[in-house]
Amino acid sequence: ARLYNAVAWMDLFNPEIDKSALEYARQAVTLSNNNNGAILHTLAALYAEFGRCEEARNTLDRVMALSGSTEPNTDDWYVLGRIAEEYGMTNTAIIYYNKVEKPESSAGRYDSSYTLAERRLISLKKLQ
Repeated sequence: ARLYNAVAWMDLFNPEIDKSALEYARQAVTLSNNNNGAILHTLAALYAEFGRCEEARNTLDRVMALSGSTEPNTDDWYVLGRIAEEYGMTNTAIIYYNKVEKPESSAGRYDSSYTLAERRLISLKKLQ
């Protein structure tokens, strides 16, 4: 499950994301018995990336339920930003992306939700 998840997650950083990433994420969820928040988060992010907002939100709700949280965590804000962006809510997306916290360790920055959020912020600022 972790290998499938890693491949799916890393595809989010590819400008030419391949739809097979979604299948890898689904396979990871299946292998993890639909019970791993990090793996479900990857699936939610990919659903949002492909404009499947309802599925992204439902999956994110599952992530939050597993963590016992009623509030999004730092990584969840990225998914919510992508959903907002898909609905044309650019200002809301910017607010959400800005809630994604920079990782403390520089080692984890290149493949983090923060990096994804920063990339989206740069893209949105070019459009304004």
